[in-house]
Amino acid sequence: MIHFASGSSRHSTAHCPGRASSPVQRAVAAAGGELERAGFELLHPARTEPWGQTVTRLLTGDGLIVGISYAPSLHGQEPA
Repeated sequence: MIHFASGSSRHSTAHCPGRASSPVQRAVAAAGGELERAGFELLHPARTEPWGQTVTRLLTGDGLIVGISYAPSLHGQEPA
């Protein structure tokens, strides 16, 4: 379970879990879904950047950008 101290954001972009295809993308998308259920609005759904990092981001009510990500290079893996 994830607990956050900040409230919901004022900005929204629809979350699209159907785009997640790898286990990592599904895990990041699942975290984004849990954040949405907790009242946060995502800036974008889980996506894989060209350098291999999978990330979803939200904007807090305080204006902070929070990213949930997985970067293979930080785990001794090469990007897929």
